[in-house]
Amino acid sequence: MSKSRVFTFRVDIWLVAEKDLYHLECQMTNDSDMVVRMIEYDFHTALRHGIQMDAPNVFTLHFPNSTVLYPQCNNKLPDKLICNVIFPDGSNHRYEVPTIRIQKYSLEDIREKHLTMFIPFKLLSFRPRVNSKRNPIQENELTEYVKRLILILEEEYEAGNISSLEYKDYVKFINLAAERVFHSQQYYAEEVFEVTKSVLELPSDIYRKAEMAEKLQQELKEREEEFFQREEEFTKREEEFALQREEFSQREEEFARRIAQLEAQLKAKEE
Repeated sequence: MSKSRVFTFRVDIWLVAEKDLYHLECQMTNDSDMVVRMIEYDFHTALRHGIQMDAPNVFTLHFPNSTVLYPQCNNKLPDKLICNVIFPDGSNHRYEVPTIRIQKYSLEDIREKHLTMFIPFKLLSFRPRVNSKRNPIQENELTEYVKRLILILEEEYEAGNISSLEYKDYVKFINLAAERVFHSQQYYAEEVFEVTKSVLELPSDIYRKAEMAEKLQQELKEREEEFFQREEEFTKREEEFALQREEFSQREEEFARRIAQLEAQLKAKEE
């Protein structure tokens, strides 16, 4: 199934399998006019990418599958946005846009349904407690929560659902979210940074480095063995050369003796 980015003008539009259009809008607060804007965006999207000619002078507009994402905790958010559209002939079309409240999804839901894109937003669940005196955020609670987020990312990576680059991007998004959520209490953000600092390197990266280190160590060992072998060969050759030199010296002495004998014989003949 192919997926490509179509265009962006304050909206996020995705084309899947070259036929299905999806429009995702992220909204931090409950804006009562949101559904009207969604109709506007969806209409523009349909005009650009969803026109189908059925017959001469007969067209069909395919609107995208739209959803509004609400990242923050808010129980008053609607399950869907509704707008009644009345056409000139008096017909009434009920235009509905479903909403997704990210904080309603537990970490287990995210893990089971592979909703990886929700992970950076989950830190927003701590926002109401940032300056709370009655229910302050405990450091170990925050640490364990971030570790669980990282564990989900690692599982998604190992399952092949996200790439190594996406894994690292998600970790960076968690840090960016921490900066925003805990801007008034920086020590909480630093706690998140401390947890994520050690995981920006993937297990596969660590394994590759370990394999490379092991390979280099093996190569070093082989070269050392080769060096020792050559050193032994050199020592052996040196010993052989010493023997040859000694033999040459003996032959040289013998040759000198023979020359001396010949000279003595010649001298005796002359006398």
